[in-house]
Amino acid sequence: MGRLGMAVGERSNLATPEKWLVDWFKGGTETPAGVNVTEDTALHYGPFFAGVRIISEDLGSLPFPLFESLDPRGKRRAKEHPLYQILHDAPNAVMSSQTFRETLTGHAVMWGGGFAEIVRKRGIVRELWPLRPDRMRIKFNRKTRALAYDYDDQTNGIRRLFLPDEILHIYGLGFDGVRGYSVLELARNSIGAGVASETFGASFFGNAAKPAGFLRHPGVLGDGARKNLRESIEAMHRGSDKAGRLALLEEGMEWQQIGIPPDDAQFLETRRFDVLDMARWLRLPPFMLAELGRATWNNIESEKIDYVTKSLRTWLTRWEQGVWMRLLDSEEKETLFAEHTIEGLLRGDTKSRFESYRIGREIGVYSADDINELENRNPLPDDKGSVYFVPLNWVPAPSPDDDGGPGRERRNRSAESRRRIARAFEPLCADIEGRLAKIERNQVLRLVKKHLGDPSRTTAAFAADVSELYDGEIFEQTTERWLPTMETFAGQISTEAADEVNWTGSTALGNWVLAYVGSHAGHRVRASAGRLIDIVTGAETPEKAAKAVAAQLDKWVESRAAQVARKESIQMSNAAAREVWRTAGVRQIQWVATGKSCPFCDQLNGKTVGTEQAFMDAGTDFEGTDGTSLPVTHNTFHPPAHSGCDCMVVAA
Repeated sequence: MGRLGMAVGERSNLATPEKWLVDWFKGGTETPAGVNVTEDTALHYGPFFAGVRIISEDLGSLPFPLFESLDPRGKRRAKEHPLYQILHDAPNAVMSSQTFRETLTGHAVMWGGGFAEIVRKRGIVRELWPLRPDRMRIKFNRKTRALAYDYDDQTNGIRRLFLPDEILHIYGLGFDGVRGYSVLELARNSIGAGVASETFGASFFGNAAKPAGFLRHPGVLGDGARKNLRESIEAMHRGSDKAGRLALLEEGMEWQQIGIPPDDAQFLETRRFDVLDMARWLRLPPFMLAELGRATWNNIESEKIDYVTKSLRTWLTRWEQGVWMRLLDSEEKETLFAEHTIEGLLRGDTKSRFESYRIGREIGVYSADDINELENRNPLPDDKGSVYFVPLNWVPAPSPDDDGGPGRERRNRSAESRRRIARAFEPLCADIEGRLAKIERNQVLRLVKKHLGDPSRTTAAFAADVSELYDGEIFEQTTERWLPTMETFAGQISTEAADEVNWTGSTALGNWVLAYVGSHAGHRVRASAGRLIDIVTGAETPEKAAKAVAAQLDKWVESRAAQVARKESIQMSNAAAREVWRTAGVRQIQWVATGKSCPFCDQLNGKTVGTEQAFMDAGTDFEGTDGTSLPVTHNTFHPPAHSGCDCMVVAA
């Protein structure tokens, strides 16, 4: 049996081939409408091609600059960065930015993914080149989380396995977050039905857009006469360009007209439905595919905005996040990002646009030159258009530094109230930590007896069991005992913090407290287990290791409770207040040194930062007022700055 015979199988023959063999020779898959739909034939279907074209060209036409975040807020165009020109102007020597982006977007819309090779030189992205999506296979190992792109383009002789950092991948909607659905595959039946409707329409109009009738003859015609008569009538009248000609009837013949069958008469409605169907598949407003059956001036305007903010915005976000993931290194990701400018697509009619400008001008958002720039006009001469105005009856909000005033008095009372609450909870925190230290000592001493008292055992086995104990039972005990107290503590602090800024919204901190306690428990068990393992590892003999571990556990029972309680009461009171202020929209907080201040707290006193900013950054040395330095091990967003610090923060 030949190769073709083996492929078909013994039950198939070329007279009655299997359906899959027909599809193989014809290309694509035959739909129930009897139409073979492939990637090429689908683009011959007007509504589908129009939809893909609209999304791709709209996205490609938008400016796509690279921005740098400014501190504490705002952004600027990072034109000096090499990636700016690649995204905004040209990704390679033969393509503009629009051509490149509309090509990849078209691939992603149709195939579920658009791919481009990233060409780097000395670690810097220099070029982006589109790859054919029909030649790309995504390989993803869920066990190892390894991702690779297998590209096999036999037409151009390219076969290569790409790593993730070598591919810019624009994702479409998918089922596993790695591979996108092919809209072409999913909509194959709808496209096939639409193509079948077009074919029927062509045939319908090819017959002068009229259904067949019949000729009545008084006699009986032979086979030859009937054939000649049919051919002469069709030659004279078939075709839309021959409609309206006079019919010459001989030998007593009469023309009998047949009415348009209802199914044929509805095919225009079917064509309209096909357009709506493509609009649903591609998430487009029908008017964008020239279906204006229910369109009005008002709803077209709103649907256009809806298209930009929902349909197109989804693809814009996929591009922006794809660039952030694949084209920026870890350091650049902290400050750089790419973002489309879509203001032009959201502009309404002239009246609505200038009404918006007027409001923005009155409240000081726009200057005259800002408006001119939005309208693509030159600025006014002599800087006359750079002035910002605000209403005369507006006054600034009170500042925390203002002397007197009800706002400052309320903040002072609230800060003092938070300090009293912290002092009241300090004994409760000490009791919790004291009980935990005793539980910890008993559990660890059992491991000391098990491992360090038996010469056949090793310190490595002790270290392994200590890690398991702290990660399991000690962590659970810490979380279970701290959580109820912290929930009550945070509830009282949040009430005072909300009053401090006159906030009447929600002050619920349930999820935040849960995360806070989990972080506290994790830090505690890591520090304790690490300290015990260091002691055992550094001991000369198991006997000395056992004594050193026991001494450390006794020390924690005696002194740790008071230290942890002092730190946590101050830390929770400030952390919970900061979280409430973030919810209330407070933009800045201020450090206030109280009690036993030190050179470092004195240096921090009065310092104001953004709510999301740290007062001290990790990895730096903070210099005090006396010239000494304090190593900063973690980002410090609120007091305490060090052991024994009892400073507070207030809303600025």
